Amino acid sequence: MANHDMLQGRSSDPQTDNHEHSDGLITVEATEGSRIVIRKDKREWQLLFKNSEWKYGNETLSGARLNLLQELLSMLTGAEPVRTFLPEDLAHVSGDEEGAEYGLAEPKLQVSVFAGHKQQVGDKPQVLAFGHATPDGSLRYARKAGDPALYVMSGFVYEQAEMLLKVLTSGLEN
Repeated sequence: MANHDMLQGRSSDPQTDNHEHSDGLITVEATEGSRIVIRKDKREWQLLFKNSEWKYGNETLSGARLNLLQELLSMLTGAEPVRTFLPEDLAHVSGDEEGAEYGLAEPKLQVSVFAGHKQQVGDKPQVLAFGHATPDGSLRYARKAGDPALYVMSGFVYEQAEMLLKVLTSGLEN
């Protein structure tokens, strides 16, 4: 599989594939200069798409690290929320505009996607914040920056991001 095929794990032609996919809350277009920032526990990990490859620091991602990133991007772009709560659905939680009850005032994990060469001055990243797990533990509360809705997402998306961070932090070989 070519390194430039980040999202679906399918073979593609870099001349014709624009690397874009989105059915979920986030759109990721792997173009030169695209950047993904993941924040957890007051730490930050940055991944950069440069020369048709994802990089973490000076290292080109391959093997397990690349596979984990590809799967995370696929989940972020393809995972539709299990449930969506609009602000009026949450009127009973008065005074909780920040989403503290759902763990979103201080998110457990946050993924920011910055556009690459198509980015315009003043463009803001797409940010998806993950809060507490639902009472049964299988789902996670999430909120997209600039969107007042509260989403309930598969817990697998959060877990995939955590696995990627563990592998990036561990220094394991690709």
